[in-house]
Amino acid sequence: MAADFRLGRKDGLFTVETQLLLPRPLELVFPFFADAGNLETITAPWLRFEILTPRPITTKAGTLIEYRLRLHGIPLRWQTEITTRNQRLVYSVPTAA
Repeated sequence: MAADFRLGRKDGLFTVETQLLLPRPLELVFPFFADAGNLETITAPWLRFEILTPRPITTKAGTLIEYRLRLHGIPLRWQTEITTRNQRLVYSVPTAA
């Protein structure tokens, strides 16, 4: 498994860009990542990550998902918009704090 992680700024917002390569068949991993609820499963417990959007969440272009977590004791909230969803590029998600 290989991951790439970049921090930056775009249009006055802080950005996080990441890619993850899983050496597994797409049919096997896509259902896991297509379920937004699994973000809580794969996020470190000490972040106290929580999805605020009511479930079930339909992940399609235009879907907005709200979250909160604590980083070094500081509460953070943000919103993600799913702009692209298909089985080749699972999500393209610009985020805003």
